[in-house]
Amino acid sequence: MGGSPGQTETVGPNPYRTVVINEFLSHTDPPDFDFIELFNYSTSAVDLSNCFLTDDPTTNRFVIPSNTVIQPQGFVYFDETRMGFALSAAGETIYFKDPNNTRVIDAVRFGAQENGVSMGRYPDGAAGFNRLQTKSPGANNGRRRIPEVVINEIMYDPVSGDSADQYVELHNRTTDSVDLSRWSFTDGIKYTIPIRTTIPADGYLVIAKNAVALPPFTCRIGSGAAAQFI
Repeated sequence: MGGSPGQTETVGPNPYRTVVINEFLSHTDPPDFDFIELFNYSTSAVDLSNCFLTDDPTTNRFVIPSNTVIQPQGFVYFDETRMGFALSAAGETIYFKDPNNTRVIDAVRFGAQENGVSMGRYPDGAAGFNRLQTKSPGANNGRRRIPEVVINEIMYDPVSGDSADQYVELHNRTTDSVDLSRWSFTDGIKYTIPIRTTIPADGYLVIAKNAVALPPFTCRIGSGAAAQFI
């Protein structure tokens, strides 16, 4: 931590390099509790005694107890009642630090989370994080959670050359209608969907930069019905 500006790079052993933050749950209501799970992807046991878990880079909120050993391909997890702090449902950063408080072993930055839905690496130890179908503290992560509504098509570079023709298409993958009132795009596009906007089962919704500028086109809504967007 802090780097070594103007000096030779610091080199030293890192016995914790094979341990990663593997799953976390940050938005809960009783009887659920927030938790952080660690996974050791190596073939050797790792002693985590006196390592730190925290959501504040300046405060080591939780010290992992002495004699905490994570086995090869094994897991350990700690919930908010044991750590003494909860994670923010609105998003923040989790830090896993070494006992000397000189190295961040792993860190995960996340945005706002759905209630009761954990995020984790799939498969265990993989590079990316995904929303998971099931919570599994202390065990292998479940499969990726596929959302009900997905971004199905993007037009970002119209052949017309006019940026007013850009659009994003949403698709409801389920067999029930979904109410999108107040859902919003927060990255790349800044837009909040109006109240009482729904997508029928197996239907589509197009969000256009300028709906008037788009040429008419048709898409399937529901069970074979057609609608025209102008």
